[in-house]
Amino acid sequence: MKKIIVVTHGKMAEAMVSAARGLVGASSGVSALNFEEWQSVAELRGAIKRELGEKPDDDIFILTDFLGGSPSNCACAFLINEKIRVISGVNMPMLVELILKRDKLPADKVVDVIIKAGRDSIADVGEKFRASSLCEEEDSEEESPAGLSGRALALRGKRINDNTFKN
Repeated sequence: MKKIIVVTHGKMAEAMVSAARGLVGASSGVSALNFEEWQSVAELRGAIKRELGEKPDDDIFILTDFLGGSPSNCACAFLINEKIRVISGVNMPMLVELILKRDKLPADKVVDVIIKAGRDSIADVGEKFRASSLCEEEDSEEESPAGLSGRALALRGKRINDNTFKN
């Protein structure tokens, strides 16, 4: 199984991995490394090395918060191993897509897929909402048991239908 390591500033890595497990269920081979303000770069590099293990025999994806930050720079120290891929700019769609596709596609293809998923998820939602012809005035006061339904989202007296955000 291809391993995933999320490395970020603060507790973001831990929170993202926890949230992804909530979305896709328990998933082995996924770990989080938080780079806390009290840690040194050397400590972070050592933590990454320990998480990688002695000699990885399968592909490993290291997702970092942003290019040029300490987590990304530390992860790059391990790129000498061709089985290790470092991808910056992690977001939830990237992580979820990686968990779901990591063992179904070759590693290089997986990288392309998760970068596309990450980019495609970035949008000015307000602009999409205002530009959508699928928005209707809210006519009723009814509410689903959870407060929202998969069919519609009540927002400022407007209803957004399922197809609003489809390309």
